[in-house]
Amino acid sequence: MEITYHRNSLEGADAVAYREFLQRAHGAHYMQALGWRAVVPAAGLQHRYVLVREQGRVIGAAALLRGMRGPLRSPIAVIERGPVVHDVRDLDRVLPALLRVARWHGIDQLRIQPNFADAEATTAAAIANRHGFATVEDLDGPYTATLRVALAGVERANIFAGSERSETRRCARKAREGGVLVRRGTASDLPRLAALYAQMMTAQGGNDRSSAYFASFAPLLAAEQVALFCAEYQGELDCAVLVARHPEQVTLHLGATSQIKRNYKKMLLPIWAAAEWAYDLGARHLDLGGVPPPYDADTKRQRIAQFKFDFASTPVMLTPVMLSAPSPVGQAVRRVVTALRKRG
Repeated sequence: MEITYHRNSLEGADAVAYREFLQRAHGAHYMQALGWRAVVPAAGLQHRYVLVREQGRVIGAAALLRGMRGPLRSPIAVIERGPVVHDVRDLDRVLPALLRVARWHGIDQLRIQPNFADAEATTAAAIANRHGFATVEDLDGPYTATLRVALAGVERANIFAGSERSETRRCARKAREGGVLVRRGTASDLPRLAALYAQMMTAQGGNDRSSAYFASFAPLLAAEQVALFCAEYQGELDCAVLVARHPEQVTLHLGATSQIKRNYKKMLLPIWAAAEWAYDLGARHLDLGGVPPPYDADTKRQRIAQFKFDFASTPVMLTPVMLSAPSPVGQAVRRVVTALRKRG
């Protein structure tokens, strides 16, 4: 088995192999795509890329985010919605290879979340558990359940057909008749999205996205790897949603709404437009980006989830977030550090 590890960027033959693998891999996700490295990560995070080959054929790939603690690299790395494999059973060979190369480069623990759903998600978790990974639950972290709008096998005009979506259609009609206009956004709209998002998050008590983060979506917009849908009312930006595409799926990445009270659901028409865009691309479904478990007491997340249930009713369970156990060396280092802190 051949394992290659790259810091910060991936070029040449390995970059071609990585892109081609993600285009055909069943477990691919847009956050693992090479183009996603253009998106500015949180401060102090650096990209790493791993390719796992077996007899010259790629069987696994991963984009890692590794933090810095001052001049030192963090012993923990995160693989968002990965590693990527074509068949969930390939994790049995890919995960040990990932752990070996990670530890060789000073990464003592890996946080992973392979991109599988329902029965395959259960299989992925079981395989990871056999290789020393344990489930970690963080209600503020990556979502582990989502809702999906089915697009395959339906007519474009009937994406939201059916009696269970009658209220959604009524609200959409009310917004349109009230003068709400939806259009495709461009790179020139990214500062407006950033400002709208900042206003929304400030009202909710925080903001975890910089203006540079939003500006970094410009090349992805140009390549149509992401799309921006803006809803305007009387010339003012009322809502914007950013969706990302990867094979057979379009996913709601983030959205922002104005703080002005309206008599319609501000995010409804942009999501409707995103579903039609996804349909035209030939996607099998529009992923609405996650819903919290019923016992999550966060009212904001539960309110957003209730809105998403207007579009789809059956949650899809995803692979849980999992963290590898520290190595014996890592455990020894932690004991020494703990002892020194107690003495200090």
